[in-house]
Amino acid sequence: KCDDLNAPSRRAADRFGYLYEGTFRMATHYKGRSRDTAWYAITIDRWPPIKRAMEAWLASDNFDANGNQRTSLSNLMP
Repeated sequence: KCDDLNAPSRRAADRFGYLYEGTFRMATHYKGRSRDTAWYAITIDRWPPIKRAMEAWLASDNFDANGNQRTSLSNLMP
């Protein structure tokens, strides 16, 4: 879950394979405003290919001598 207005968190959830489930409107109130909460999930049936993609992305052979990734996570995701 994340603040519905937090675009970087929402992009990260999408990037890591989470699917958007919905938004709880006015889920909480803080800093003088009502906050909507966006919910994301990875279900058990989707986890195995996502796990393989993350393992391939984090593998040492996916990085060059300078620590730069050779293949991005988005290219490995199912």
